[in-house]
Amino acid sequence: ASIPAGEHDSVSFSFAPKSLSSGVPFRNPEILIDVSVGGKRLSDSQVPEFISSTLERTIKISSDLRLSSQAFYNSGPFTNSGPLPPRAEQETTYTIEWLVTNSSNLITDAEVHATLPSYVEWAGFTSPPQEIIDYNPNNGLITWELGDVSPGTGGVTQARRAAFQIQLLPSISQVGGPVILIGEQTITGFDRFIGKTVQSTRRAQNTELNDSGFNIEHSIVVP
Repeated sequence: ASIPAGEHDSVSFSFAPKSLSSGVPFRNPEILIDVSVGGKRLSDSQVPEFISSTLERTIKISSDLRLSSQAFYNSGPFTNSGPLPPRAEQETTYTIEWLVTNSSNLITDAEVHATLPSYVEWAGFTSPPQEIIDYNPNNGLITWELGDVSPGTGGVTQARRAAFQIQLLPSISQVGGPVILIGEQTITGFDRFIGKTVQSTRRAQNTELNDSGFNIEHSIVVP
């Protein structure tokens, strides 16, 4: 209500933007904040006069770039083989599928990275052919080079998909539990609207598969 000369005061408030995954096709979303303060003061001649000040700020919202990961034996573009549940010292192939969505801003130079464990090998098959998926046998690193990911991918337009086949050779020491097929998976890209790199991470994928009607017992390595 009043502030003596030489003093200061403060007030705070909070708010939350709408979800970018709500289905509304936002493009380059930003929040404009306009704060004004005003009041009366006594002039040197003791005459009241009104004074005011205004501050404007713009908050740019980063795009919601997401990666999903699934593992299959009976589904996907490849025919898999080997025992299910996996058997120690016998080879079983699996299909890993990645799905990328992007909400509101253009993402450039997007890439997905993940590493295969030492007991998992690259089978050499990828799908679809237009997607660039590279494998480094020296360190087990898989890289999916997406390039540009348009706003609305996975909403207004179809999500970006890529699949590849891997080969599991479990050891005797892994009998009795599920095993990791592919390590932590991370997508990164440059958000052109906010001018910064964004990323999201997907946990490691084990032998608990996403096939319809999958039996959890088939994820356990047997002797």
